[in-house]
Amino acid sequence: MPDSSICRSAFDSEGASSEGECRRRRSPGISALAREFRADPVGPTGEAVATVRGAPGDRPSGSRLVTARRFPGKLQAAHPPSPDVQSERLLGEPVAAEIRGTVEARVERLVERERAPTLGTVLMSDDPGDRRFVELKHEACAAVGIATRDVRVDPTDPASRLHRAVERLSADDAVDAVFVQVPLPDHVDTADVRERIDPRKDVDCLHPANLGRLVAGDPRFVPATTAAVVRLLVTYDVRVEGRDVAVVGRSAVIGRPLANRLLQDRVPGNATVTVCHSRTDDPGAVTRGADVVVTAAGVPELVDGSMLSPGAAVVDASANRREAGTDRGHEVVGDVAFESAREVVSAITPVPGGIGPVTLAALLENVSLAAERRAGADAPGS
Repeated sequence: MPDSSICRSAFDSEGASSEGECRRRRSPGISALAREFRADPVGPTGEAVATVRGAPGDRPSGSRLVTARRFPGKLQAAHPPSPDVQSERLLGEPVAAEIRGTVEARVERLVERERAPTLGTVLMSDDPGDRRFVELKHEACAAVGIATRDVRVDPTDPASRLHRAVERLSADDAVDAVFVQVPLPDHVDTADVRERIDPRKDVDCLHPANLGRLVAGDPRFVPATTAAVVRLLVTYDVRVEGRDVAVVGRSAVIGRPLANRLLQDRVPGNATVTVCHSRTDDPGAVTRGADVVVTAAGVPELVDGSMLSPGAAVVDASANRREAGTDRGHEVVGDVAFESAREVVSAITPVPGGIGPVTLAALLENVSLAAERRAGADAPGS
């Protein structure tokens, strides 16, 4: 999977999409935020990133139970890396392939009824990463037989242009699902855009009505990143019931929906969830006391091994681009310092190759669900 297919996220941003897609905003606040979270100062932006290596525990499906060991209270001292730990890599592509196979079969049934699903995307950005994310969505749709509409709005245009584009797709009877790429330009109020998406087509769960249903435990759609994390936990048998889970990041489309989902009386769920954000006093104490850590902060290598409990499970739902001496001129790293963390934890998602492919597949699943409902085919919910 190309590195740009991995989700990116904003630590507290309202504008990040459910795939965690945001541009890393360069500002003094990022460094301060990283210092707040880490046990030691952040290294320079251009520092080398160790190559993600395979581990003896690599596998495509959950053949053994990944149990994060429990530690009472909040550990105050950093844990030294343990040479005996063999962490398992939680790979996303096998999980994504299974989802895509199911979606393809559902699409075929819709096509037999002469109702091929269609996704309409709206992009109002000139950022190369955002453009690539949209392209990947169209490519993924084409691979399973979903048709697409690609609407581009100049990022300097007034918000009304974007509003009209969203309203047209929402009103178009041939379009089953609408996806608005975020973040949006500063002059565009995301809340105004949310209100203009038909909730029945809102596969990214941006509309307030859909967010409300999600919190109430009766979701019309589950945001793609939340669905991806849930699917990965289930596939690899990472237990959360009765355990302490730390979610790093409180964006409206990743951190908060995910925390709410893991609290619910469902599988996986019934966790004790703590959400860390930019005003959390001692985030390291929270993450060190957690059995499962999910990061969605959008800050490169924010969490290292000293902030994790031995035997914990880690899901990194971010991918951050930074300049590097590579052919592409950049590298992609997660919120978690992989090499440092894998010496401590029992299981961890790589970046790239973890949550990203599953997130794309989960979006396809939402599109097929929206089409099934509109066609009157058998589909859960309404």
